[in-house]
Amino acid sequence: MAAKSVYERFGTSQISGSDQSARRHTVRQGETLPMIAAIEYGSNQYDSEAWRQLAEAQNPPIDDLDAVAVGTVLIIPALNPTTT
Repeated sequence: MAAKSVYERFGTSQISGSDQSARRHTVRQGETLPMIAAIEYGSNQYDSEAWRQLAEAQNPPIDDLDAVAVGTVLIIPALNPTTT
């Protein structure tokens, strides 16, 4: 049985286009996507939506939050406001 993607497990957010001015983060040993989102967005912006948007902003989108390859350069987009 194949593992479910982050989108199947947690739903998707609405992000539009790519931001050419976005910051970049190079993945280091032991980092996970939620950890990177916490580092990059800080405690005032970090929540589960932050790492979902971070996952979706990559090309291709990341579907395994815990297995981001060391050395991968991630685009750190500005967060879109969420609607609840």
